Amino acid sequence: MTETPSTNKDRELWRETEGDAYSPSIFVTVDGGIGIDVGGTVHVMTLRRWHRLAAEDFKSWATKPTT
Repeated sequence: MTETPSTNKDRELWRETEGDAYSPSIFVTVDGGIGIDVGGTVHVMTLRRWHRLAAEDFKSWATKPTT
């Protein structure tokens, strides 16, 4: 099996430290997914899934007792 190089077609939107390949970043994939890379762990989801995840987290946080 021969390996061939491929071109990264993701579009980076934000990087915590410009020029540091290991710093946290946010990007959009060629398929329109939103990706977040922190510490080498990458999660890619649709915009709707990210929103749903944030809404669920907020709902969980907002219903916690304040004591």
